[in-house]
Amino acid sequence: MTSLTIDIGNTQIKYDFWDGNEFLKRLTNPNFEEVINLVKNDKVRGIIISSVSRDPRQMAEKFRENLPEVTTVIFDNKEIERYGELIKYKGKVGADRIAAYLGAKVFLSAGEGALIVDMGTAMTLDIADKNGCYCGGNISAGFKTRLKSLAGATAFLPEVENIHKYISFGHDTVSSLQSGAVNGVMGEIIFAQERAKKEFDIRNTLITGGDSEWFAKLLGKERDCRWDPYLVGRGLNSHLHQFYFPLQR
Repeated sequence: MTSLTIDIGNTQIKYDFWDGNEFLKRLTNPNFEEVINLVKNDKVRGIIISSVSRDPRQMAEKFRENLPEVTTVIFDNKEIERYGELIKYKGKVGADRIAAYLGAKVFLSAGEGALIVDMGTAMTLDIADKNGCYCGGNISAGFKTRLKSLAGATAFLPEVENIHKYISFGHDTVSSLQSGAVNGVMGEIIFAQERAKKEFDIRNTLITGGDSEWFAKLLGKERDCRWDPYLVGRGLNSHLHQFYFPLQR
């Protein structure tokens, strides 16, 4: 079965197409007609929408009006309630964090847990414990947000462009901002890994989001990091199959 997952973030809207559990393609901020045509051409049977930045009901209604034969689901607290005691703090954390947790569960074997790091405008670090339960986590400023906030809150510090190489310590203002932001993010992840290991006996880290690939490479295999750019969509797709199309998994 082909499905479409829509992750409405603070900066981008990501449209991921899936064939069963296999990722097919991603569109970022396409126009609505383009999406409708792809849904029809790919014979999509289910659409699921998660949002952290706006009410998704209007988008869902547009899909239902234009594609009445397609099941359209909003991943909200009502949907999350289906997981019962597996998810602590239901209704108190963002749906994107729960979706990333569900995506992580696709990779985890029985008895395995993971630290889940989602790097976007905000960076979230969440725990899936060894019993498969979501146990909460942390929210902090994302990598680019750190750089932008320093430029906006100070008189003379510049806004730094994307960074393409790592240095431990900067040699001027710009490189010091770069190294400070990179080291701050990596230090936060490493500290969270150590706490996850101590408090939950977790050694796996799954990392996703817009800035994640580079950081996954920096952290390296010795930090037990696995990179998946589609983790939120993977979780949404898993939910759609589990509760709406179980025979097509």
